[in-house]
Amino acid sequence: MIHFKQVKLVSKGLILVGIMILMSCGKTYQTESLGTIDNPEQAFEETQKALDLIATNLNLGMKSVIYLEEFEMAKAKIFIKQ
Repeated sequence: MIHFKQVKLVSKGLILVGIMILMSCGKTYQTESLGTIDNPEQAFEETQKALDLIATNLNLGMKSVIYLEEFEMAKAKIFIKQ
């Protein structure tokens, strides 16, 4: 039977290894270029593209919410709570 102390020791080791891996990955990510744009007009265009993509996905999500609200109203009409 596995003892509780052994499980604690193994879990601490796994957490330590995970932290070490994350720290080593973080160092390589920080040394890479983050895609800074020197031209303000180009930066503005890229920002507009990113925000447009976010707005499109948000609008799709809102359509789903509206559909769910309509579904809940129809369900409330069909199934009357007592």
